[in-house]
Amino acid sequence: MKTTKSNPGRLIFSASIILLNLMVLRVFAQNSVDPTIIKDKEVQKAVDLYTKSDYSQAKSLLEGIVKKNDKNDEAHYVLAIVLSRMNNLDGAKAEAKMAINLKSTIAEYRYALASIYIIESRTAGFFRLPAIAGSMKKELEVAQSLDPNHTRTMIALAMYYINVPGIIGGENHKAIEQANRLLKLDEKQGRNLLCQIFISTKEYTKATEEANNLIKLDEKQGRIFLSQIYSKLEDNEKAIAEVNKVIKIDEYTGRLMLIDFYEEQGNLGQVEVEYKSIESTYGNNPDYSGFYNDYGYFLLGQNRVDEAIEKLRKRVALAPESANAHDSLGEALLKKEMVKESLVEYTKALELNPYLKSAKDQVKEIKRLMENKK
Repeated sequence: MKTTKSNPGRLIFSASIILLNLMVLRVFAQNSVDPTIIKDKEVQKAVDLYTKSDYSQAKSLLEGIVKKNDKNDEAHYVLAIVLSRMNNLDGAKAEAKMAINLKSTIAEYRYALASIYIIESRTAGFFRLPAIAGSMKKELEVAQSLDPNHTRTMIALAMYYINVPGIIGGENHKAIEQANRLLKLDEKQGRNLLCQIFISTKEYTKATEEANNLIKLDEKQGRIFLSQIYSKLEDNEKAIAEVNKVIKIDEYTGRLMLIDFYEEQGNLGQVEVEYKSIESTYGNNPDYSGFYNDYGYFLLGQNRVDEAIEKLRKRVALAPESANAHDSLGEALLKKEMVKESLVEYTKALELNPYLKSAKDQVKEIKRLMENKK
C-alpha cells in the first residue's frame, strides 16, 4: 500500500504540507499519538511491541491484560493507540473512552482520544469533518484544563487554530498564544511551533527569524524550516543549500528531502540517484526499511515492475512484521500477474493487521477472479 510520507524532512517540499484545513492535523496525529511512559510492566511490554510496529502481538497482549482486569486504564489507553494504528478507529475510540471513564483526570487519555479523531478525519466525508473537528477540539481543551503544561496538547491546539477555517474555531492569535505558552516550558519546541505557524500564515520574515533561533537549539530542524521557507519563496538555490547542510547532519533525512524536491521538479533521473544513494548507505538497516516502499512505488510508476518487486521484497525481508510491507509487495506482484504469490502476501498482511482495508479488498477480489477461472 502506498503510504503518506510522514518523515518530517520529506514533508518540507510538499505543496500540501500547509493547508488551511485538517490535512496538517492528520499528519500531526500520525506522528504524535505514541504512548507516554507506562507504569504497568505488562502494559509496557505491549508498548515495546508497538514501538517495533508489531501491532498484532501488542493487541493480543493488551486484550489478555484487559480480560484479566477490565479496570486497567493504562491497558485500555495503549490498546486504543494500537487499534488506531491498525485502522480500527471505532475500537480505538471505545478503548480511549474506557480509559477516560476509569480515570477522567488524565490529560494524556484525552489527548489520545483527540488524536484518534484526527486520524478519523483522513477518510471522513466533507460534511462529517466539522463534527470530528469539534470532538477533537473539545477533548484537547479538556486535556489542557486538566494539565495546563501538557506540551503535546499545546502543539495540537495550535495546529488546530492555525489550520481549520474560522467557522469551526480557527484563530491565528490563539495558535500564537499556545506557542508562547510552550516557549516558556520548552524553548526548542516553542520555536519549532512558532516557525510552523508563521510559515502557515506566510509571514516568512518572522518564520526565518524563528528558524535561525531554532538552529542554535536544533540545527537540523532549523535548517529544514529554512529550506521550506526558501522553497515557498521559490529561491531553489538557497533551499537546496540548506538541504545540503541537513545532509551533513542527517544524510537520510536530507536525501529524502532532495527526493521530494526533484520529484516536484520532474527530475526523475536525479530522484533515482538519491534513492540509490540511500540504498547504498542504509539499504540493509531495518530501521530505515520504509524508504523501500517509496522506492518501489517510484519504480512501479515507471512500469519497472520487476525492479519494484525487488525493492519491495527487500522491505519485507527487513520488516517481516509490517503489514504494509506485505501489502505493497502484493500489489506489485499482482501487477506482474503473479496472482498466487500476490494472494500469499495480501493474506500475510491481513494476518498482521486484520483491519487493513486495502489487503482485505484485494484478497476478496483475487479469490473472486480465481473462482471465475475454474
